[in-house]
Amino acid sequence: VGIIMADGNYVIQSNAMKSSSFTDFIRYYNFFDDYNKVDELSETLLTTQSGLLQYQNSKGQDAYWYYSRFNNSSDLCILGYVPTKSFTVSLYAWNIVLIISSILVLLMMIDGLYILHINRELRKNIELATKASEAKTNFLSSMSHDIRTPMNAIIGMTNIAKKNIHNETYLMQCLDKVSVASTHLLTLINDILDISKIERGKMTLNPATFPLEELVYRLDSIIMPQVEARDIHYQVSLHDLTYPYLIGDELRLNQI
Repeated sequence: VGIIMADGNYVIQSNAMKSSSFTDFIRYYNFFDDYNKVDELSETLLTTQSGLLQYQNSKGQDAYWYYSRFNNSSDLCILGYVPTKSFTVSLYAWNIVLIISSILVLLMMIDGLYILHINRELRKNIELATKASEAKTNFLSSMSHDIRTPMNAIIGMTNIAKKNIHNETYLMQCLDKVSVASTHLLTLINDILDISKIERGKMTLNPATFPLEELVYRLDSIIMPQVEARDIHYQVSLHDLTYPYLIGDELRLNQI
């Protein structure tokens, strides 16, 4: 409806704004009995760049008044207004809009939560599958190394036994060592076939009491052929044991 200065004076005014200034116009049609109230309007115009006000127009209609300065350094403000009845619509229509909007928002929230749930489950399954795969790889890698040791012992002692076929005493010692290595190998293979350990990614410990001397003897039987094949001097001395019995997992100690 026009252009005003920050102090409320007109620069350009419409025919509907007949008064000496915008503040006088508002005072006449809104604060006729109390002129002092318009001072608040004057202060607002001077101290703000833009704003939305609610006063009556010259027809006594409630209206929204909007003012905005052209730029931060300008005192010129563009001024306009719209009667509030222009925004009035049926309450029934608003209720329908509100209900429909609420339903749509609710459906979007449910859909979003469901998608988030699926994504979390997928990520969890991927992590579990990755960990299971890593556990299998590590397990089989360790076991493949453990299997080589008793296999080498069996092969080595068998070759030694062939060379000493006429020495019955030495031959029986070789066969005893082959038997020890075979038992250890069978235990390892049974351990590999227990797929549940691979799936869990954990090794199960089975502690029991066993004599240390027998453990050393079995290990000596497994290690000896490899040592002799490399011409390494090797000797086991076991006597005056303070604690001849141990409690632990004998298979795991063999592997170590």
